[in-house]
Amino acid sequence: MFQDLFEKRPELEAKCMKTVIAVQGDLSLENLGMDPVQREMIVEDLDILINSAASIYFNDPLMELLKTNYYGVVRILELAN
Repeated sequence: MFQDLFEKRPELEAKCMKTVIAVQGDLSLENLGMDPVQREMIVEDLDILINSAASIYFNDPLMELLKTNYYGVVRILELAN
């Protein structure tokens, strides 16, 4: 997924392999459902944010899909900001 990026910016691949951590949360919840201490750590130390969460159940009600696939992304962008 990141092959083209890493070919152009090999230093990013090294950084990701060394420092990437997975974070548990819920895109449908305010503050991403994250523990406040963990959220503050991310806000203070964040360099690169990769969001790989999404709902792919396209038969779900539209509002359920929007909670994750739209509003969840908005919450991720708020975190990154």
